[in-house]
Amino acid sequence: MRRRDKSDITLKEFDDANLRVLELSIRIKLRLNPKEDLHNKLVESIQELFRGLSNDVSDETTEQEMVVRKNFLENRSAIVTQLQAILKYEWERVKSGN
Repeated sequence: MRRRDKSDITLKEFDDANLRVLELSIRIKLRLNPKEDLHNKLVESIQELFRGLSNDVSDETTEQEMVVRKNFLENRSAIVTQLQAILKYEWERVKSGN
């Protein structure tokens, strides 16, 4: 029996992961201020991440799959960086009493 690689996921697992990403992105968006540029950039990055996840990967070549994974990791990194900037800004704002 072939051992299952971490990258081998079933369609149900993929759908479940997409649903979880959608749910979390909605929860994050509800906590953001649409009047703040940093918040809007974060929303754009989350949408970009979700667009990449919602593509049908069932007929992709290995090279295409690698590009999708690379894009996912880049988008995820951008989201983390943007969240850190937002949290730092909010921390500084609260610390200064505003």
